[in-house]
Amino acid sequence: AITRLSFHTPEGELRGKLHVKMALFDGIIFAAFNPLLLLNTLNAQLEMHIPQMLLDNLTQDASSTTSTKTSQTVGQHLKVWLAQGILVPASDQPDYYHSQMQLKEGVLQVNGQQLPLASIWSQK
Repeated sequence: AITRLSFHTPEGELRGKLHVKMALFDGIIFAAFNPLLLLNTLNAQLEMHIPQMLLDNLTQDASSTTSTKTSQTVGQHLKVWLAQGILVPASDQPDYYHSQMQLKEGVLQVNGQQLPLASIWSQK
């Protein structure tokens, strides 16, 4: 299992930790018709750190006409995450942003605040 991930970029180190567990689920057959049922069986924690300079570059790609569609989509999601407070300035590292997410029994907490699950996929 991959629990720690680190990328070295010219803008700095992008780091993350991820732990995911799935509880036994008696109604697995129903998940084929409604995959959202599986969210209640997940216990997941994510912590990530992203250099401010890298974040700035990626969010600028969101409005660039020369960027790939993938870069534009990633940049747009990051802009939304900044606006929603999902990515916040790291208190322990200047020039970095971080986020701590936990999903337990279908409830999402981001940086200690409960958020609707749809907020992490929203582009608005």
